[in-house]
Amino acid sequence: MTYRSNCKEKLALKKILNEVVDFASKNDVFPRRRTAQIRYKVLLALKQARKSCSVPDLVYRFDSVLRTQIDLLVQVSDRRRVESLRAHYANLKKSAELFRNATKNSKDSSHKVSQAKTDLSYMDSTHPVGSYNPDESTFVLGESAKPDEQDVVRCICGILDEDGTMVQCDKCHFWLHSDCLGKKQPKDNEDYVCKFCANDLKTTPAVDIILRPQPEIRFEGCTYFRTLVNSREIQVRINETVYVERLTDDKHKAALKKLHECAGKLSKSSKKDAAKKSSSKSAVATSSSKVKTQFERRDLRIFRVERLFRGPNSEPFVFGCYYARPHETFCDSNRLFFKNELFWTPLFDTLPLEAVVGRCLVLEPQVFVEGRPKLPKYREEDVFICEYQIDKQQRSFEKINSKNRYYINTQPYVFDRFETQIQPKRDFTPFVVGSNRSAEKFEAKEKREMVAKKLSADRLTTIANRLTKSLTSHKKS
Repeated sequence: MTYRSNCKEKLALKKILNEVVDFASKNDVFPRRRTAQIRYKVLLALKQARKSCSVPDLVYRFDSVLRTQIDLLVQVSDRRRVESLRAHYANLKKSAELFRNATKNSKDSSHKVSQAKTDLSYMDSTHPVGSYNPDESTFVLGESAKPDEQDVVRCICGILDEDGTMVQCDKCHFWLHSDCLGKKQPKDNEDYVCKFCANDLKTTPAVDIILRPQPEIRFEGCTYFRTLVNSREIQVRINETVYVERLTDDKHKAALKKLHECAGKLSKSSKKDAAKKSSSKSAVATSSSKVKTQFERRDLRIFRVERLFRGPNSEPFVFGCYYARPHETFCDSNRLFFKNELFWTPLFDTLPLEAVVGRCLVLEPQVFVEGRPKLPKYREEDVFICEYQIDKQQRSFEKINSKNRYYINTQPYVFDRFETQIQPKRDFTPFVVGSNRSAEKFEAKEKREMVAKKLSADRLTTIANRLTKSLTSHKKS
């Protein structure tokens, strides 16, 4: 078989190489000798390729050598920076027509440039979203906690953190947020009995609670809430994470546009009327058809609730940002993840409250390994770990700043600690690239690493013994 000259393809590959090296050289992130070595090794591989070498073979040779050189940077630099370089190279490959054509034209499957497929089965569970209520353990909290011995929060908003002025129930001795009680706050020297005791509640009540005070930056004519309840009887709370549907239409966008247009035109009297409307249940008639209550996780997205509000016509909305799952990021298919890992994104959105179909929990790494909250009580498939954030293009990864993290109450009365901290491993990938990503390969790699460590330890022991003998004989002489 004859092949045409590949000089044109070599020039295109050199251009990609230059972009990778330039990215690696920015701000002296990597040692200059290492970036120079990357350029030298890859150019040498291209030079050694014959002019008659097929384009798929040439691209495969280039890809293999460059990826190997990038992997070696872990020895001299932070892993996060290496991952960033890998992601940059992966993006260049996706946008390069040469790589796409090489994959199509290659007849030898072993020389194809890796094009990963996504296996979404890792999100499947026998318990779909909406099949259980995380707040059902509220009564268990009431039995196990000892409010006489410590300050224990159990409020109708379902939020278990101290926040502002607190009011204590004179019957159960649990504390509630004063702002959540509204006009039902007790007067001075007056006994107060909370809603849990008065109504003998076994779980957190699904009620709307107005946010007090209202935020300074807000839509005029709108009322903001601490919690809002939708037609599925889900009490959505600020600062918590929820599952939301992937909306098939943008009808709510039209309502938001009208809200922007009409907000500035409201008179003072109409603003008061809007606030009164918003404090009650939605005036918008709900559909008489049966509301779907259970969903598969692969059909949903995870959303952090920042604000809850009702418009002038009492339409309920939720504002916040999305999290990305591993398969929703643009990264090298060789990157490994925690199986239940999420990435915070700066993709903010306003959705109708009805888009919320369930609740979940996103934890910081140090809390994730220590234990799980007693309330709300989530199944393990709804508990996620988040250590990194990504940019709007979902390509660049960096650790979340500590001031931007979301922490939960880890007091003993509301948090169960593991006997020993768990040690999660990044050994999972949702990307399938032939047999290269098989579990057998991971196991073989771990075995090789264990053998290497054992050999290193044995060698160190032998050297230490020799040194001891040498010192002993030297002292005797």
